[in-house]
Amino acid sequence: MSQMTERRPVTPVAGRRMLIGRGESVASVLSAIEDGSAVRVVFIHGIAGIGKSTLLAACLDEARASHTVITLDGRSVEPTETGFVDALGRAIGLPGADLERLLAQLADRAPVVIAVDTFENLRLIDSWLRRTVVPGLPPEVRLVVAGREPPVAVWLSAPGLEGGIRAVALGPLPENAAAELLVVTAIISSPLHYPRGPIHRQSTSERNPRLTRDYTSVIRLL
Repeated sequence: MSQMTERRPVTPVAGRRMLIGRGESVASVLSAIEDGSAVRVVFIHGIAGIGKSTLLAACLDEARASHTVITLDGRSVEPTETGFVDALGRAIGLPGADLERLLAQLADRAPVVIAVDTFENLRLIDSWLRRTVVPGLPPEVRLVVAGREPPVAVWLSAPGLEGGIRAVALGPLPENAAAELLVVTAIISSPLHYPRGPIHRQSTSERNPRLTRDYTSVIRLL
């Protein structure tokens, strides 16, 4: 799935409450896409269910106030150079255009954020993105990707990209944030009810937002 949204006023989004415990990560992503930032690419990474897609979506909601936002889903993009260009062209509204023309269009619509979720599906074109696409991006265009793996080391030392890569790692939620997440989703009525027994600790020790909600929901039904 691909999509482009033009700059528009930001309206409240109910899903933002799910970003409990992620304030620093949101701030890190948003500061990277601000005008004048030296960052060219942001990598949001972490294990499955940790909240990468939720964080990415919330940051894009904020970015739409001042940026054109283009979204791609790695699950629906063929992991080839042609597949990526085709997907980007469809998102921009120029199907069949070559990369040079797409880059020129991005410059006309800047500032722009290109967001790619499930980026691990596009690892086969990682080198091409690093060597060809990112160096060709206009100055006011940022690439923000979300995937399970951090950027490979060569991204951090690639010519012309020194200081231009930001990795935002999503780890376990603090226990108080995990408890608050369960409260706002009505799974428990109070942080005092957060599961802390030996069996519960084994499941929620990583405090993965998705697994914490799902596991505790099951336990509540037993």
